[in-house]
Amino acid sequence: MSRVVAAARDVELEYTVIGTMLVDEKAFYYGISRLRPDDFVLTDLQKIFSMLKEGFENGKTFEEATTCIPKEIANKKERESLESTLLYAVEFAIENEKKFKVCVEKLIESSKKRKELEIAEKLASGKITREEALGLLSDLERDRQEKGGTVAEVGSRWLEKMEEIYNQDTVPGIHTGSGEIDQYFSYRNELTLICARPSIGKTVTGLALALNQAKRGIKVQFFSLELTEEEVMARLISIHTGIPLKRIVFGWEDFETIVNAVTEIESLPLHIEAGQFTMPQIKARIFEVQPDIVYIDYVQIIHNHSKDFKTRKEFLDYASAELREISKNTCPVVALAQLNRGVRTGKDKPSLENIKETGNLEQDASNILLLHRNLKEAPDKLVIQIAKCRVNKAGSEIIVDFDNGFPHFTLSPATPVSKGEEEVDGLFDF
Repeated sequence: MSRVVAAARDVELEYTVIGTMLVDEKAFYYGISRLRPDDFVLTDLQKIFSMLKEGFENGKTFEEATTCIPKEIANKKERESLESTLLYAVEFAIENEKKFKVCVEKLIESSKKRKELEIAEKLASGKITREEALGLLSDLERDRQEKGGTVAEVGSRWLEKMEEIYNQDTVPGIHTGSGEIDQYFSYRNELTLICARPSIGKTVTGLALALNQAKRGIKVQFFSLELTEEEVMARLISIHTGIPLKRIVFGWEDFETIVNAVTEIESLPLHIEAGQFTMPQIKARIFEVQPDIVYIDYVQIIHNHSKDFKTRKEFLDYASAELREISKNTCPVVALAQLNRGVRTGKDKPSLENIKETGNLEQDASNILLLHRNLKEAPDKLVIQIAKCRVNKAGSEIIVDFDNGFPHFTLSPATPVSKGEEEVDGLFDF
């Protein structure tokens, strides 16, 4: 279909939608909830829709919003133009509710394609970078996700998801990569924090979990904002083989063993992103890779791309909100965070109060894991405290071995769902 024919079809769709909204109350409310002014190409129709939406948001009834449009225009020429457009649009009105909804969805799809083309043209002309283009496409992709509705509509969508859960024998969501942690929760569309002091092992913990998930076929994207890709790869080899990191980086291990390990890791659905990244760049890379789960190591050193943030806290509030939005609309996000130095490396265990420069991280996260090792008395044991959990009781502790510089998690098979009373009791502890 040529662009001219497509444009003519879109114009007819626009008149049909506006005309039906002007004469049908149900269509009016549906259109207001699903559309926005920039979905319309014609200036007059865009202006009419904006006035309808503004009237609705200001508390006007259907009759008030649809009859006051020409009266509110002071300029005579503009008012006459809108009156002519209104009369013409009404001629396109349709009575069938289902057909109207189809027209609205077609208009939305057409609007999306037009905006994608505009982004592509800006990229081709050099007006925006590739990262900016991917970020805009990511925003466009999640912008149209249907939310809300009547209790019946929300309930119907919820039951569809719950039916899938009840028909499977495993914990719903993405497994954490640790059989020990899987007993408490799995990753769904939510933000999870893994917090620790420097040198306790937050990076290798994140890498160990990510590697285990990749071994189960889960597509993982790991952003390392602190380590180079060589440093990340060396740690993955150490975790995969059990060889101490020192022997790998110093070249003390048999080279063939290292080559075999690299070959095995390369076959996994694991994407490593190393370097400095801004939030828009992170979003762009996520949109491009389309992972099942994302790791950010670590959140406090995400690069500030704007001068609009006057304080570090303002920027972290922004980053936290963006990560939460990604987790809700794209895939689960596991953000590593650094605890402040008020937590000593001795016997003191961390608490939620110790999250460094938190901003809204604690509030936005659904799950928070605090890592601790007593480096004096038990350096070979990693204590994982479940400090916050939306679907289970917080406060539990998991202890795993920490040998050769990394934690040893159990790569368990899919954990069976227990429907026993002991497991159900206290499950939803908000």
